[in-house]
Amino acid sequence: MKSSQKNRVRLSIEALEHRDAPATLTISPPGWADVDPTPIVKEITGSASPGLETAEVHSGGVVQWSPDGAQGSPARSGAAHSKDRPFHAEDSGNAVINGDFTPGTTINASASGQATHLGAFTLHDTSTVVGAEGPVRHIVGEADLEAANGDHLYASFTGTVNLATFTATVTFEWTGGTGRFANATGTTVWHVTLNPDLSYTAVADGVIRY
Repeated sequence: MKSSQKNRVRLSIEALEHRDAPATLTISPPGWADVDPTPIVKEITGSASPGLETAEVHSGGVVQWSPDGAQGSPARSGAAHSKDRPFHAEDSGNAVINGDFTPGTTINASASGQATHLGAFTLHDTSTVVGAEGPVRHIVGEADLEAANGDHLYASFTGTVNLATFTATVTFEWTGGTGRFANATGTTVWHVTLNPDLSYTAVADGVIRY
């Protein structure tokens, strides 16, 4: 075949994550007289180029490279990349009791401290006494923790307050938030020591997933 009849090749580089491989290789065969041209390649798999998974030949001699996971796969959500991460926090604050600790009493608390994933943080929570057994009060509530960068981490919680020992144990279930905590889940247990003036200190350990 004369050189003028040879296939002309045009490479079109498209933006890829690694920017080191052609996304589309177009073979333009003007003057190709063969009425039933045989595809040069049917499928190429296992590309050595990072970010590329397969290549397929389409009609007209077009070889289409597919970025890894891009063909026939739904977009991966942030939750798909979440993993368990240890969570530890220490804080101190004050509580306000709106009632006499009988069921229906509400408690507002505010604190500040340091935590993994949050840095310096502030906490605000509201809970309600839902049951009483001797000196023990059962509570349920919701909390909002604000990280050093302004991201918020939300939680619902249940726990007990022992009026005889002035201690409390509260289990937080992370329920999302803002920024990097938008899909946060996990569980963290807070051990609280109360003082007669209703100031308190707390230490928390558990897991956060985001």
